[in-house]
Amino acid sequence: MKVNELSHITGVNPETIRSYRLKGFLHPAQLPNGYYDYSLADYVSLVYLRKMRSYNFSLDAIDALYRSDDAHALLSLLDQKADALKREIADLENRLRFLEFEHRHIEESVSVDDAVVLQFQSIDDKIDFYDFSHHDLTNMYRSTTPTLRIRKEILNGPLSSRMIPMQAGLGTYRYLLKEQHLSIPTPHVVVPNGICLSQILVTSDLTMISLQKLAPIMRYAKKNGHVFMSDTTGYLMRIVLQNNTPLFYFRIRACIETNDIAASKTK
Repeated sequence: MKVNELSHITGVNPETIRSYRLKGFLHPAQLPNGYYDYSLADYVSLVYLRKMRSYNFSLDAIDALYRSDDAHALLSLLDQKADALKREIADLENRLRFLEFEHRHIEESVSVDDAVVLQFQSIDDKIDFYDFSHHDLTNMYRSTTPTLRIRKEILNGPLSSRMIPMQAGLGTYRYLLKEQHLSIPTPHVVVPNGICLSQILVTSDLTMISLQKLAPIMRYAKKNGHVFMSDTTGYLMRIVLQNNTPLFYFRIRACIETNDIAASKTK
């Protein structure tokens, strides 16, 4: 059969078929007019080649298999590809997990303005870092988030219009560090598991902020007799450019009661 006919019944591009012929994978007979006549053996070989290529075997690897009668070599390659696929699947499942986690955080906040305070049970100890030399953590970009630290002494103090300092850092959960088999480097700040108060905080400055922006969470705590037991932590939900200046939308929270309740880590 002609190359176009073989291409039609196999779905393999004619140029690819020609390259396989030149590499010695296919052995059609050359006709007097210079064209090639592909046989049933070429058809079977091409179907097999297409299957092996679908496993991401390189042509060099396939060529080596063709020149060896050792079935164990093929089994070894299949095992390697299976292991690689398992790692890829695990990575994709991990990506999906954190994508859904990101979606829930944003979804829970889109209907809430920065004057609304939420009270909820956290899922685990939050571990925050303000020393950016922790390279192990920066490699965990999916399971960490930029965070904001405002001291509990400020939160428990009087409300005024003064400017207060804050720190931007990187945070994650204790259980995520355990999953990655990472120890907790020092220095770090722990926001303990427990009942938290949270609000949306929008800022372009990551070092100073007007205390009035924390009025919702401070007034809520005072009205309900709560005392903050931790500094704030945070979750960066999104960044919006306004007049070429980034506005950072954080959901900040601080603990008002510690406990060992293991809330669902899918929340």
